[in-house]
Amino acid sequence: MRHYTVHLPAELAERPFAEAAVERAVFVKDGFNWPALFIPLIWLLFRRMWLALLLYLAASAAIAGIGAFAGETAATWSGIAFAILFALEANNLRRWTLERRGYREVGSASGAGEEEAALRFFSDGGLAGSYRPAVGEATLDRAPASVPRFSPRRASGRADGEEPAVMGLFPERGG
Repeated sequence: MRHYTVHLPAELAERPFAEAAVERAVFVKDGFNWPALFIPLIWLLFRRMWLALLLYLAASAAIAGIGAFAGETAATWSGIAFAILFALEANNLRRWTLERRGYREVGSASGAGEEEAALRFFSDGGLAGSYRPAVGEATLDRAPASVPRFSPRRASGRADGEEPAVMGLFPERGG
């Protein structure tokens, strides 16, 4: 199974299961990106990642410059290392580009392909289990009343005058 992060435009991120959100959701796979390894320029153009394309061209020019100064062998190995590194980070660059365009990460989904992940994310059966708020989205002010509030404690783990709670499998001290 593949793991995907789900991104929505900022105006739809507050209601990720609305009809318009289903149509505009972008699923970005985690992991290695094979098209970015073998056809990086076409992949960048297809995804309309213009700034990443300029950075890729600048890095390619720098590797060509290595060939002029350090020799062809160094340039070849640098080019191979750069291509692999780019393919490893291509999906993270896509997430960065989506963030710059005003998209927010609203959750994650898993599936054999993007279609199955979308079905799992938006289906009624997987709705409760698959939707996870993005980091920093949930706050204590918006937490439901059933969620216990965090109470700060001293470094010893106890509030003033309070006995430490028993932890583990035994219900009382020393048992």
